[in-house]
Amino acid sequence: RYRDVMFARRGLKLLQKVHKSPEEYLKDFPFRFKIALRWIDQDAMAHVNHSTYFSYFETLRCVYFNLVSKRTEHPLIKAADKGVGVILSSASCRYKAPLSFPDTITIGARLENYTDTSVDQVYGIVSHKLGRVVAEGSVNIVTIDYTTGKRTAIPADVREAFAQIEEGSWDIALEDYNPDDTQ
Repeated sequence: RYRDVMFARRGLKLLQKVHKSPEEYLKDFPFRFKIALRWIDQDAMAHVNHSTYFSYFETLRCVYFNLVSKRTEHPLIKAADKGVGVILSSASCRYKAPLSFPDTITIGARLENYTDTSVDQVYGIVSHKLGRVVAEGSVNIVTIDYTTGKRTAIPADVREAFAQIEEGSWDIALEDYNPDDTQ
């Protein structure tokens, strides 16, 4: 029997099904990205350093927003001199088990809590070696007009691109990722 466990972190509700297989857990995330751990990801304690998890989230986020940018007229991750872009207003990670090299992880992402000017991206990381969830995190992403330096509404075409991605099922491996691909 599955039991829902809810916990709140900075106003975000992250949901994990207890006793769910990693494969079932990842189905809750429409966007999944596979990364092979590198030796350099580890620290002197022979496990992946806590700050490295944020770089995994960032890598997935950049791939996600590159995909959004290709569906819109907004270069969201390279927008500093071009108008509307995105920045983070907060980030969090809840560590559940240590990672160590060698291993491959799959990071799942989904969007939640839309407002006019922001959205939360929620993450789950599954270790292939351990066969379990090792971390859950989230970021609050704010759209900003770089010409004024102020928050701005998420453009309609960006919201539409979000919806297209969130309604799909995306499995991407880092070694296969081509940022110029227009999928």
